[in-house]
Amino acid sequence: MAAAAIAVIINCSTRESSALALASTVVHGKLPVRLIDCESTDGSVDLFASMQARFPHTLERWPLRAHGAALDALFASVEADFVLLVDSDAEIVSPSLVPAMRGALADERVYGSGFL
Repeated sequence: MAAAAIAVIINCSTRESSALALASTVVHGKLPVRLIDCESTDGSVDLFASMQARFPHTLERWPLRAHGAALDALFASVEADFVLLVDSDAEIVSPSLVPAMRGALADERVYGSGFL
């Protein structure tokens, strides 16, 4: 059965910032988190594996690809009605952010919601 919503973080040797993105998404996003590591060489995989007990997430290892190709592969493989793409250098600092974004998607004419 597909999840209603999932958060996805793609890491490419940005261990520290991706760790912050992961922790803040688990704590404030209240969504299942899928962390995809793309051939990192900075010890990212070991760090994320050690974080799984405290910040539950699935950890996958993917080949490094061009941005568009990675997103195509992601959307072809994701089993969720809603996908929150979290940049590896983002930090979610408010528990109200994800519910507000999901609320914006309630209108059938809307296909996406985001912020800078």
